[in-house]
Amino acid sequence: MALVQNEIGGRTADFELDGVRYEIGAGVFHGVNRYVADAVREVGLATVDAPEGTLGVWDGSGWRFRESVYSVVTAVRALYAWGLSPMNLRGETAEVVAAFLDVYDLQDAGQGYESVPELLEAIGLLRLTQRTLREYLTQGRRKLTAAFVDDLVAAVTRVQYGQSPEINALAGMVALVGVEPDLHAVATGNAALPKALLNKVQGLELRLQTAVTSIEAVNDDSDAMWGTRYVINGERGTLYDAVFVATPLEFASSLEFTGIPHVDLAVIRPAGSGIPPSWREFQVTHATFVAGKLDARYFGAAEADEEVPSFVGTAEVDSLPFSSVAVKGYSTTYSAPVRKIFSRQAMERSELDKMFQAGYTVLGAYRWRAYPKLRPSPTWARFEIAPRLYYINAFESAVSCMETQAISARNAANLFAAAVARADAAAVPPFADTSMPAQPVGSRNGSDDHDAFFARHDDL
Repeated sequence: MALVQNEIGGRTADFELDGVRYEIGAGVFHGVNRYVADAVREVGLATVDAPEGTLGVWDGSGWRFRESVYSVVTAVRALYAWGLSPMNLRGETAEVVAAFLDVYDLQDAGQGYESVPELLEAIGLLRLTQRTLREYLTQGRRKLTAAFVDDLVAAVTRVQYGQSPEINALAGMVALVGVEPDLHAVATGNAALPKALLNKVQGLELRLQTAVTSIEAVNDDSDAMWGTRYVINGERGTLYDAVFVATPLEFASSLEFTGIPHVDLAVIRPAGSGIPPSWREFQVTHATFVAGKLDARYFGAAEADEEVPSFVGTAEVDSLPFSSVAVKGYSTTYSAPVRKIFSRQAMERSELDKMFQAGYTVLGAYRWRAYPKLRPSPTWARFEIAPRLYYINAFESAVSCMETQAISARNAANLFAAAVARADAAAVPPFADTSMPAQPVGSRNGSDDHDAFFARHDDL
């Protein structure tokens, strides 16, 4: 088995300052995220809880909402601003989480799905992808208020996905689950998790800083099981039974597919100069880390040293230069809090000069294509874009986080295990239809006896 990618971890990344690790991307996971939580325990990584603090929602001219250090005061403010919407949101998230948890039982039973809609239909959540989060919350059974969506919900979707509540309702509800307690991170950085998992894999050929430029299907007369296998980068000395592409194909502009008749090129690469509807647009996110004291006057205070909420979320206002500002730690080197700023454009020095008191330090600024723009859509790329050619990032069209990527990977593994089981029973002609019920991963010898190639090229 071979794994080829630029570096381990993809869009999980971090840096260390004064013994504290700061997450750049893929910052936290929720306790209900079974695959990530189980993987962390399996490799023995220590975790830390997400820091607590006070919340404020800023719209550029004033506070839409601001928590108090006193819970009773916060509850009264929330009731006055939004009525029963916060309570009703808990009911909505509980229902979605309960439905989402069904995917684990299905995957444990060996189910694999060739398309994103098939998987989501199986757990009863496909309908959420066909309407916006705003529509789902304000027009649904509980009818949350528009003010609540404009204030708190927008603050959450802007920090989680860099996008407005016009994202699809499934992605939005997954983001809102993150408002609840039980958030964790790996103490040594979430990027340590994939590295630790790879260390447990035996017989893995790991190629870093290697570009994948071609995936080619070739006839293999010596292979009675498949008849057709895969060649990577023209290296015909090694043939692979299966290929798992674990990067957004939009990032792999130089990748060519050869001899693969079933690949839908519309979901692989734009045709001509136009961009077809299925070609995903990605949300660019900037993460800027600053050690320094906020100037409270930027947020309407009379004095620079007045208290500012530890987490500042924002309403969907075009003129706002940032999506969120949050305290992430304290630097003994700079004797100041470390704050992480999310924004859709690079933060200008002139804006930071207004936001922070004199003497602040920019620790780093990072730009990456973080997630697809998660609009409602009737179609997505398939998980299996050709026989035994699996596209793990297809699920990102509907929802994007570490756990859903793990679910997508398990789905691909189930599909391949089923293909192996079928091939054991009868010879499979080249590019035969493989759409039959899946069997559990590990049935027969599973992938243990079959070469697989994993291509990953996520960028930051």
